[in-house]
Amino acid sequence: AGCCSAVLYFVFHIYLLLCRCSSPMAEEGYCPVVGETVLVGRKKVPAVARFVGETSFSDGLWVGVEFSKPLGKNDGTIQGIRYFETSPLHGMFLRPKLLAKARSESSGSAPPYPSSPVQ
Repeated sequence: AGCCSAVLYFVFHIYLLLCRCSSPMAEEGYCPVVGETVLVGRKKVPAVARFVGETSFSDGLWVGVEFSKPLGKNDGTIQGIRYFETSPLHGMFLRPKLLAKARSESSGSAPPYPSSPVQ
């Protein structure tokens, strides 16, 4: 019974995530799964999705990303609440409309890093 309840719990949370990403709150753009590489902003800066969901700092759906360089604004913590963990200035929270799906790693190299991901 314990195994079945764990599987149901997992399936339920995947269902909730899919519903959030297909809801009007997700707007345009791309709604990744945690651990997926995405491209941020018009300059298409690569980052890894570390959080997808609702937050206490603002309504709607947010995606917390981790950059490999200090291009972010935080460490995954906003207003004292940790949503994910990364180095200082490597994390940022964005709306899905600012994200795009990254090409698969086998299709080529990532674009170069600009000075700011969302400008």
